[in-house]
Amino acid sequence: MNYFSKGKGKSFIVFLFSIIAYVLFALSTLFAVSVCKEWYGLIIGAILMALAVPAHILAKKSKPFYILSFALNTVGSGFAASAYYLEKGFNIIAESMFLPMLIPALVSLVTYLLIRIFPKIKKIILTASTIATVLMLIAFAVLWIKNGYEFYSFVFFNTVFTLFYVVVNAVTVNNNEHVVFRDISFGSFGIFIVVALVVVFIITEGDILDGILDFGTIDEGKKGNKK
Repeated sequence: MNYFSKGKGKSFIVFLFSIIAYVLFALSTLFAVSVCKEWYGLIIGAILMALAVPAHILAKKSKPFYILSFALNTVGSGFAASAYYLEKGFNIIAESMFLPMLIPALVSLVTYLLIRIFPKIKKIILTASTIATVLMLIAFAVLWIKNGYEFYSFVFFNTVFTLFYVVVNAVTVNNNEHVVFRDISFGSFGIFIVVALVVVFIITEGDILDGILDFGTIDEGKKGNKK
């Protein structure tokens, strides 16, 4: 177990859980689209994320709870994403979910293989992989905005997963003090938050951001009046 949690197997564990995350996210999105209405998936996703919090805390005493936390957040991300597809009225089928994941999965695979083949330059590989993933994220975001196809949206969501797991790899691979399952659990919270915020922003057509900015302006105005 130490080999996988604190030794050479860290990069393999991160790669394995990234693949599990792609599949679990796709399956949960498909399921959520079939059972939810409108934006209800966001509420269910938020509930699952909330349940993941005590699981993550309990994992300090029992490590398998980190896996439960990861699973809850990943399924929650799928439910959150379903709100976008339901709002836009897309007819989601298995092929439209699984084909787009091949591109991010390839990045995860290449990153893992390069780390194993060239262990002396792990930091350089992970830095390059992080930059490449960020560029991919931007590119797919632009394609999604311009074309609006579900293909680009799902590649974007999966690339969010890839980015977080590349970062987890970078944080844990050379640090024996980090328990990789804990970092995977932490990363799953970040993934849910990003996916949910993107979905909310799209569904509200940016109104939520305007509301936040307006609130900030009003708050600053009150402070100015007090002076």
